[in-house]
Amino acid sequence: MPAIAQPPSVGEPLDTLPREFAELMRPEIPGLIKEIGVEVQRTYPVYAHLFNGPHSDAIRQGVEQALAAFVDRVADPGTNSALRDELLRKFGRVEAYEGRDLDTLQGAYRLGARIALRRAKSIGRTYNLSPTLILAFADALFAYVEELEALSREGHAMVQGRAMSDTAALRRQLLHLVLAGPPLPRTTIAELCRESSWELPAECTMVALRAPVAELVQAGLDRDVLADLSLPQPHLLIPGPLTAERLAMLEAALAGTPAVVGLTVPPPQAAHSIRWARRI
Repeated sequence: MPAIAQPPSVGEPLDTLPREFAELMRPEIPGLIKEIGVEVQRTYPVYAHLFNGPHSDAIRQGVEQALAAFVDRVADPGTNSALRDELLRKFGRVEAYEGRDLDTLQGAYRLGARIALRRAKSIGRTYNLSPTLILAFADALFAYVEELEALSREGHAMVQGRAMSDTAALRRQLLHLVLAGPPLPRTTIAELCRESSWELPAECTMVALRAPVAELVQAGLDRDVLADLSLPQPHLLIPGPLTAERLAMLEAALAGTPAVVGLTVPPPQAAHSIRWARRI
């Protein structure tokens, strides 16, 4: 029967930047907002109407909050970022409303990060800062960009989730979000759980399947099992551990379909579990 695979360990946290660095960066924020706005519109013309339309103030506020929250976190790691979080989710919702995926928005975030890094290097030369400090800044900055992208994924997924009317589609969206973490977009997941009558478990067991998967497999699964069987790499999420009852259900439903079971892990580590299961 399916093999069990060990998920990879979580990476070590980044070293913190000295708080004094925040005071060097803070005066640069207004200039960065302007430069990022110009470069984003030049590189991604689709955003020109947002920067110059009726929502331009909200767009600029979002950019300002993203920059200021990073600097604030350097100065005080415990700083509240609720306003930034909601604005970044709104960016994701706008992308969904306008029919775009998140590739362009993520590209804009990374462009902004490169501009900020360029400015940091200039500050480093001015104040004779060590290359090690600038490297630490770059590491922290691009980790921060991943955080911004995750927030926008929440907003984007929220709109898409609301557009889905049937429970199966909502649950496929849930499975997608769980596998997109960490960090898990908990606000969106909680909403989708309510709408699809599914409870987020403390632990889950991922199962990697080999395509093609017969249509009858879905009918044989327990009702609380999340499944996406139409992908090139189909997979299942079984809430909780793989008990004897779950194993019997799985064997009967799969009816010979090749499968590999990953370790039972908390939902934030589900992506690691399925990744390793696919390597078996």
